[in-house]
Amino acid sequence: MNEGLHPLEPDADTPGYLFVRLAGDVEKQIALGELSPGARLPGEVALAEQYAVSVSTVRRAMDVLVERGLIDVVPAKGRFVRHRADQAGPAG
Repeated sequence: MNEGLHPLEPDADTPGYLFVRLAGDVEKQIALGELSPGARLPGEVALAEQYAVSVSTVRRAMDVLVERGLIDVVPAKGRFVRHRADQAGPAG
């Protein structure tokens, strides 16, 4: 289920907020198929531990992924990777 998730590598050459880097990392894993459509993401605390970041950082990253149309939030169930046909894409 969360086999693709891993701590963020400290990288002084990659500027930016941790939540943006975390969102980008999860987005990359979705694009590569490491996180399958319909897969449930771990909870906030588990993600914070796996990525070695705070829970608030995880929440902000998940908000970014929701805004990008990559994940859905199901109340009392969790966050799930959207199916590709459901993902928001560039207009055109």
